[in-house]
Amino acid sequence: MIKKTCYLIFFIFSNLYSQVNFTNGETLLDLTHYSSDISALAAADLNNDGYKEIIVGSYYDNTIMFYKNINGDIQYFQRQLLIQNPNTNYYSDFDIYCEDVDSDGLIDIAVTHSNSGKISWYKNLGDYNFDGERAIAVINKPKSLVVGDIDNDGDNDFIVGSEDVDKITLLLNNSLAVFNEQVIISNTNYAVNKVKLYDLDKNGYLDVIGGQENGNIYWSKNIDGVNFSSAQFITGAADDGYGFDFLDVNGDSYDDIIFSSNYDDNLKYLLNINGNSFSSESIIDSSLSDPYNLLVKDFDHDGLKDIIVSTTSDDKIGWYKNNNGSFSSIIQITNNVNNPKYFLIEDLDNDNSLEIITSSYQSNESGGQKLSVFKKSPTSSSYEENIINFHFSAANAVQIADLDNDGNNDIISAFKSIVWNKNHGNDVFSSQYLISQNINNLFTLDVEVKDLNNDGWLDIIGITGGNLEIYKNMNGENFIPIHTQVIDEEGEDIEISDVNNDGYFDILISHRNGETPISKVINNGNFDFQSITPIYTFGGTGYKAYNFKCGDVDKDGYIDIVVGASDVSEIHWLKNDGNGNFTYQYIVSSIACNKIDIGDLDNDGNIDIIAAGNYSYGNSDLNWLENNSEGFSSPTKIDTQSLKSITLGDIDNDGFLDIVGTSYEYYSPYDERILYYLFKDGSFESQMTIESLGDALSLTKDAVLGDLNNDNKLDIVSSYYFINSVKYFMNSSTLSLEDINLTNSRNFKIYPNPSIEFIYWNKNLNISNISIFNSIGKLMYRNDKKITIDKLNVSFIPKGLYFIVAKSDQSIYTTKLIIK
Repeated sequence: MIKKTCYLIFFIFSNLYSQVNFTNGETLLDLTHYSSDISALAAADLNNDGYKEIIVGSYYDNTIMFYKNINGDIQYFQRQLLIQNPNTNYYSDFDIYCEDVDSDGLIDIAVTHSNSGKISWYKNLGDYNFDGERAIAVINKPKSLVVGDIDNDGDNDFIVGSEDVDKITLLLNNSLAVFNEQVIISNTNYAVNKVKLYDLDKNGYLDVIGGQENGNIYWSKNIDGVNFSSAQFITGAADDGYGFDFLDVNGDSYDDIIFSSNYDDNLKYLLNINGNSFSSESIIDSSLSDPYNLLVKDFDHDGLKDIIVSTTSDDKIGWYKNNNGSFSSIIQITNNVNNPKYFLIEDLDNDNSLEIITSSYQSNESGGQKLSVFKKSPTSSSYEENIINFHFSAANAVQIADLDNDGNNDIISAFKSIVWNKNHGNDVFSSQYLISQNINNLFTLDVEVKDLNNDGWLDIIGITGGNLEIYKNMNGENFIPIHTQVIDEEGEDIEISDVNNDGYFDILISHRNGETPISKVINNGNFDFQSITPIYTFGGTGYKAYNFKCGDVDKDGYIDIVVGASDVSEIHWLKNDGNGNFTYQYIVSSIACNKIDIGDLDNDGNIDIIAAGNYSYGNSDLNWLENNSEGFSSPTKIDTQSLKSITLGDIDNDGFLDIVGTSYEYYSPYDERILYYLFKDGSFESQMTIESLGDALSLTKDAVLGDLNNDNKLDIVSSYYFINSVKYFMNSSTLSLEDINLTNSRNFKIYPNPSIEFIYWNKNLNISNISIFNSIGKLMYRNDKKITIDKLNVSFIPKGLYFIVAKSDQSIYTTKLIIK
């Protein structure tokens, strides 16, 4: 019988570290990855690769960030901050326009700052690098911005509409990106919310059209690049001045104005009469519900520009097909948006199909704010949403696993939705990809990762919004919801293990209240799951969820359960009969056990228990319960320390499991920490701190271990609950040559040794993973393709002494190798 376990034991070769070190924490996710109240959107190819990046301005966060577009994927890398001003005393109503300001062939980013009044630009240095702010003017509360060559001198000028002084100003570029001359194009009666440039009279100069906050649209005719006519009224009631654009409706080569009215709830156009005036209005649609913004684009690639409109009362975006002078009824793109005032229409992946990039906003409701990309489904006329940017909420749990089978462990985080960051290697991670597109949950309490259908791809299991939710991994590209069950008694923690020995991983759930501390969901295979069924009842107070772990406690080949019954300060274990039926067994009482983990700490073949309290207002014991041939011993106190989480792993590669924990202490000196205890010579050494934040107000934390950079050392990922963030810490420990011990070397013989080309070993060992280290512990070679091998070409390795770590499914071997 093959033993099955769900706890993690790291049988790494016994190279002791001369010192255990971790790098400072690198922030993977926090609220700087979220744009609160998006006030500006722009798209531009910032690196001349043919793909457009997305630039986002945030009102409440005072930030401008952009997403690099890598072959059509704007989430391939983390967002990059261009502006970050954490000052909460004021907010910046940015406008953004992207154009080549200094004529060097690279698109720069131009910005208005409403609070400071600055008109600035950021020089593109290439390879996504930008110079610092270059302020060219100060105008009282600039509101809108457009960049274009007004005077036809070959460089791009700035045209700014302002809020307080109610005017449109031209900032002329002298061809050296110096802006010394300001020209007042027009004075207005209201704030100028939108500015567009079109040559409406066909005289070869771009005219300036401004939309005012009262809905009036005015046109200033460009006479010679410096002088402008008096502003000419075109129309009124155009959606706070945002809802207008231009296209040639009747094919006479003059651009006509398309505008929407949130007062009249309609969409209209006025024909341009030979560049001199505009006709009376013609109605396209009179049934809109508070239209707000409007763009013109050839949406269906038929050579005719169409109209795309957002509405704010019914929260929709739709388009009107241009039928060569007449227009279709509105065709809905999406209604899964909130107050969609700002949106773009771009082909982000160059597939000849346009995407809609849009913000969503709900006043005083962070959960309703997001940045989304809607892409047309390849199999229907509907549009599928991909949420790029949203308010994370609290971070409850994290996991480390290779979701896309590329050999790099990715990071999975449980905020109110479950997200993952793809690991590209070399300490480079993607932006967050949503596993669930639902961002309206209050919390995701726990997340686990396991291959539930034995297809070789890791699936996602979470407790989200009061439900058990399971997401199928579709070949590492995306995840689809495959199963949901309502959890009646408020589930909190989940563990995954095959409790009935049928070859499929089952799901175990702890509950916050009720008479059932732990229940099970049996996996029948092919994502067919049985209903939630109680495992056992216990006469506790039921006011808090039990922490529990899975493992073969009695070495009978079946998965048992170890339970920390924290409300009565007892630890139990549940004996499995092999069919998923459990019998209660008592271990110990009067012990703090809010958090537990299990593993073979002393390498005697028996599962031991580490238990701690999480009481944050005072000290709480951390204990070890050793499991020997006669059962569990009395608790051995390791430290007086409360912990919010416990995880076991061999962080110093000496072959013994160590303790990594997180703590939050509400008493003086008020500290929040990540810490560890090394297991040496049969006991635990003193506590060592990895990170100390003081009173950071996370309140609770999670931490997990995994190898993020394939150096055979365990790194740490930690969540920070109320500060909405996730960090990772790389294990930077160095090997000590004096303490290298060889394990299982008698069973793993390589020949010839010394060698100059191929080395061989017994194929019956079923070796599937080989790592070779030099004499200072540097990784020289690694094969982790999980393909059984019995030889290796080492001719590429220089002469010298090396150490080999070989792994099979059941054993790890280490030995020496000499290359001559």
